[in-house]
Amino acid sequence: MKLKKLISIILTVCLMLSMLSIFALADEAEQDSTTEQTTEETTEETGVAQTDSTGNFIVDEAGMTGDGTIGNTADLAAFALADENANLAFYVNDINGFFALQNKKTGAIWYSNPLDWEKDQIAKAANKEQLYSQLIVTYLNSSYDTLTISSSSAEIVSEHAGNKQIMTYVFSGATRNFSIPVSYELKDDYLDIRLIVEDIEENSDARITQITLLPFMGAAGLKDTGYGLIPDGSGSLMEYNKTCKNLSQYVGYIYNRDLTASSNSSTYVDLNETVSLPVYGMYKNGAGYLSVITEGAGTSAIKASVSRLFNSYNSISAHMIVRDTQVRENSTGSTGAGVYYSEQRSGNLALRVYPLGADNSDYVGMAQKYRDYLIEEQGLKKIDSDSNLANAVNIDLFSAVKAPMHFLGIPYTGTKELTTFKEVENIISDLKSKNIENMVVTLSGWSKGGLESTVNTKFAPESKLGGKKGMNSLLNFAKEQDVILALDSDVQTYYNSTSSVKKFKHTAFDLSNTPVTVWPFSKSLNVVIVNQGKYHHLIHPTHMVNLANDVVDNGLKNGVTNFSFKTAGVDPYTAYNTDDLLTRDKSADLMKELFKSVADKTDGVISTRVGNSYTLGSVNNIVEAPVYSSYLIMSQTTVPFYQLVLRGYVNMSPEALNLSSEVTELELKCAETGMSLFYNLMDSDSTDLLDTSFADYYACSYADYANLISETYSRLKKVYDAVGTSAIEDYQIVNDSVRVTTFENGAKVYVNYSKEDVTVEGIKVSARNYVAVEVAK
Repeated sequence: MKLKKLISIILTVCLMLSMLSIFALADEAEQDSTTEQTTEETTEETGVAQTDSTGNFIVDEAGMTGDGTIGNTADLAAFALADENANLAFYVNDINGFFALQNKKTGAIWYSNPLDWEKDQIAKAANKEQLYSQLIVTYLNSSYDTLTISSSSAEIVSEHAGNKQIMTYVFSGATRNFSIPVSYELKDDYLDIRLIVEDIEENSDARITQITLLPFMGAAGLKDTGYGLIPDGSGSLMEYNKTCKNLSQYVGYIYNRDLTASSNSSTYVDLNETVSLPVYGMYKNGAGYLSVITEGAGTSAIKASVSRLFNSYNSISAHMIVRDTQVRENSTGSTGAGVYYSEQRSGNLALRVYPLGADNSDYVGMAQKYRDYLIEEQGLKKIDSDSNLANAVNIDLFSAVKAPMHFLGIPYTGTKELTTFKEVENIISDLKSKNIENMVVTLSGWSKGGLESTVNTKFAPESKLGGKKGMNSLLNFAKEQDVILALDSDVQTYYNSTSSVKKFKHTAFDLSNTPVTVWPFSKSLNVVIVNQGKYHHLIHPTHMVNLANDVVDNGLKNGVTNFSFKTAGVDPYTAYNTDDLLTRDKSADLMKELFKSVADKTDGVISTRVGNSYTLGSVNNIVEAPVYSSYLIMSQTTVPFYQLVLRGYVNMSPEALNLSSEVTELELKCAETGMSLFYNLMDSDSTDLLDTSFADYYACSYADYANLISETYSRLKKVYDAVGTSAIEDYQIVNDSVRVTTFENGAKVYVNYSKEDVTVEGIKVSARNYVAVEVAK
């Protein structure tokens, strides 16, 4: 009997039974109240175990070791072998849905759930049930109440289909009637896991909104040692069993929160670092695995918890937004009138679990494994050591801006020049005279109208800057000087209608069927600014791809070979347009298509900001790459995981040094991982940005920074000469203030963040400084 028919029969029987008597319904509802809770109630449950005088739980830790990663094969007796190859073995338990993934090379075994979950004295009620669940499901009932249930309350239909093991979880009850299939397939060096959203069946008024997949896979218990890798910013390590006050569960939305979900909001601000890479990992008792989200990253988040928060385990997992919801406002503008929800579900969530070898199980090994994945499957390529992109300084020049002006006492908004094309030539010449060898000079606001002008695909340089003639002269000059000149185009932001973009035809809509509205954010004040009446809309992702292709085609015809799409590398977003509805994961796919299409058309440099994973393999220059984590209470150790993955394959720069309050620290960060310098500049005085939307860029005059750029580059050149375009081979945290980075060519860089001199491996490093040691030739 086919799986879907079997599921339909089960659902039908369950529905008939649930309607037999009003008393049965009442009993079931009463039972539901003990197993289903609102999201808020679930996260507040921490059990009633005894605490000591400091408030810490007193727990009998005997046996609380999470799972058998030490290689105890006796535990496999409860499982049946489903598949194996030369590297891995996959075992399943058809009754409870548990599975085990064994690394045959090391003997390490990773379980879907803690084997000793029953001994947990902290977890109670729903939190206890979640320990032996593979899914935690959040849904709306017919009254729009948000409820949460775990798969421990579901019937499991297990099916072997070829090399795949499919577990279908059938949920039935008074408030819901749905089924969720999950497939497992063993590959050469990883387990492929898929939450098959397209085959979810909802046979009642209940609508699934979120699913946490394998919330406790490889969970570490109270006696386990190690850490979890969280891709928060550059990366951070969650130390197991860390005792801290005011802990809460970490939920990091991949690529940040959806702009559409927080649209029309003047209050929501996410100050956490961006999660740019859809990966996480567990390192426990000397063994490790890396999880890579290969599909559905745009609608997913990373969840992490330390022990003693909800239970006795440290865990990291993938969490999926199956369909979006938006609070519905009543006639007075206040909330509480229910929610909108989208009938459109997201795509599937695909997750790979790579068990790692004995000598590469830590976060450095995880970075190397993810880099291998990007090289083999996403087209990531090494930077040529002879390329003028190698360790190139990034200079982003503001060209022109919209600004308030007056004519005969009448105010109007006009275009103010900040850096003409001739002045760009002068800046390039000056930097060259200061011995800055390689540079990427990017022009922002170079086209007609300058910054805050909605893109027009025609190649139309602003006349006040020198027009087409001045641009052609600049392009030729840059070529003669062997300097990379890139033109930036914002194909995401809608300010006003153009011949290419119309407001209600080409912008993205939210769930209330209105264009998504984004309010400006003040970096200096860390707040959203709403009292000036300035805002913008978002161009529909489908149209973004078309615009980018037109920009590149017209640019190539006019001698442009290097392109920048800074906004497209940062924020994919949902579009609820009835004629072209896109979930956020599909939006991310389109942005990936955008960069790949540009890369297929030009051999030049392609730049972006932040550099989310969907850009990798296409872009070769990234500014504002993450170098910090959010310094979470549970995960305070920052590591350069992002740089460990990409150094030597992408020219990366941190945030602009001239706009940072931590200039020295950013220089040390550049030395630590061989990143390039980045500056946001213009030829005008910084005061020229007053009364514009770019007033936060208060220190951008090139004249103020020319010598500082030269001095900083001359110091870092010793690092660049030592490491070349090498990838990072190893990274060592010596103590709170000292780091040692080893590159694949053998060179080492020693960085001292403290205010005192130190000696490491016989190398003396002065306070707040660094030393590069070249490999012996």
